[in-house]
Amino acid sequence: APASKRAKTESHTTSITSRRDGSGANHRYQNDNLPDGCQHNNTWCRVFIPTVAHWAGGDVEPWGPDDHELRDIMQDIWDHIYKGRIEHEISSSGAVLKVAKQHLMEWRGGFGVAACSILTAFFAQDTDFLDPEACKEFSQAMLKQNRFIFRDNAGLTPKAWTGMWRASFILQTFASHLNFTYGHVGIPNLDTEAIGARAAFTLAVTAVCRILQLVVDGNITFEITGDGDIWTPVIKKGKQFAFSKPVWSPMTQKFMQPIMALPSEDFTSIVQEAQQYAKHPRSTGSSRATSNVAPDEDDEFADLFAFC
Repeated sequence: APASKRAKTESHTTSITSRRDGSGANHRYQNDNLPDGCQHNNTWCRVFIPTVAHWAGGDVEPWGPDDHELRDIMQDIWDHIYKGRIEHEISSSGAVLKVAKQHLMEWRGGFGVAACSILTAFFAQDTDFLDPEACKEFSQAMLKQNRFIFRDNAGLTPKAWTGMWRASFILQTFASHLNFTYGHVGIPNLDTEAIGARAAFTLAVTAVCRILQLVVDGNITFEITGDGDIWTPVIKKGKQFAFSKPVWSPMTQKFMQPIMALPSEDFTSIVQEAQQYAKHPRSTGSSRATSNVAPDEDDEFADLFAFC
């Protein structure tokens, strides 16, 4: 955003730690507890974690698998990346899994942060939005009939809207995944070269939906300083306002169905379009279409399948 109008995002430095399972002891895992040598040349942060997130953002449950499945996936990734250098059997209660899960929480949380920053910057560009009611009215209009997912959404007739799933809010939010997974490598045993990013894209769509809903409900406000130059979003405290599985999993599943039904070439095109917002432009490949998912007849989201 221009220097005269910008959104301010407060930074929070959080160490990657996790409580050890089982004993209930106060020991917390951190990077120092990882196997010797795995962080050499920054391989852990720049290759291993991006590869785990790349898999997690594929055609899977967006909010993550259970520890048993994740452990098996991570073992395949570990054995490929550290082959011939560091042998290690990943434990469901060990440092590798626990620290990696914290990074995955950071990855998912990144969608929420990105969506909040992007919408805040959008409001900051127009003096009309100095009025909180204008922000609310805009957000209500975007949520009605899922208008916010269309790039070209002028007018009140949904059938006239075009560019489904290509709205700039969504593509910019999705770019947080492209940035986070930059540096990932292919894992033959997992066929990761064929993995798309549909789970990650679904999280991006859901994150934008959440911010718009927070505005409508008055659960996010904007502190405006510097003669209107700097906008700082303030979300009410409480688990019910978080971008989390307990709160947003049902909505995530509603978006996931039509996104999974997109033909591979269409989804690949969307990912390529999002590259313009990534810090490290890079193709993430395509994934096979899953078009045998049928919507519930009474689901208000069923109309989304008509555009697929």
